[in-house]
Amino acid sequence: MLRKMPAKACALALAAIVVLTVGCAGREQAAVSANGGATYTVRAALLNLLECPSLSCTVVADLHSGDKVAVLTPDINGWYQVREVSTGRVGYVLSRFVGP
Repeated sequence: MLRKMPAKACALALAAIVVLTVGCAGREQAAVSANGGATYTVRAALLNLLECPSLSCTVVADLHSGDKVAVLTPDINGWYQVREVSTGRVGYVLSRFVGP
């Protein structure tokens, strides 16, 4: 036997579906790079692109405010492995200095 869903429960279910499908409207979404990772913007005047995730590693390149990087790995202890979009150079940056 079929039972009708109360109107309140139906409205809540519909709202949940919309939120899960659409997401948070107005929340800034990161662009996606060709390899499927997010493309972030450097938000520091000068940011070192390093060979490894440590401040004692060799500097591969200097990144500047507004430069684009493709994130290759998730945040690991405050570091992203990234690829500089304009040159293709790969290295590590402190995650707090880049964002969508």
